[in-house]
Amino acid sequence: MLEKEALNLVLQDIPESIIETMFCFAFLNLRFRWKQILVIAILLSLTNMVELLPLATGVRIIILLIGFVAYLKVFTRKELSKILLAVFVTFFLAAAGDSVWSPFLLRVTGISYSYAYSTPYLRALFSYPTLLTILIVTYFLYRYKKKKLIKFE
Repeated sequence: MLEKEALNLVLQDIPESIIETMFCFAFLNLRFRWKQILVIAILLSLTNMVELLPLATGVRIIILLIGFVAYLKVFTRKELSKILLAVFVTFFLAAAGDSVWSPFLLRVTGISYSYAYSTPYLRALFSYPTLLTILIVTYFLYRYKKKKLIKFE
């Protein structure tokens, strides 16, 4: 059990947290400060270990939302309303990406949902298209804001 969660942490949670944090930095119009991004991502990944507890999925998501908002507030010192909006947009993109990519990949591969999400390798592979989508959106958002010469803080 612990080995499975360690693999989930390395293969899925850390890359997911880095990309989501990068999106929030771009959304909040901040420069990519990699030390801050990595610290926030590691803290968020460790917070994601709450899935080891016997909690409902909704409670786990609320804990992740509160943690992500708190970490961004502490490290970026941006307004709380902007941070909340950035985090909600990030989670919306992740949910939208999962709802589009997962059924498609399950249909193409013929694998059942329970099997795909019970093994860390398949779970990570099924999440990568969503992460790539968020990364592409982050890239274009960052380039757009840079091109418009909006001041980065």
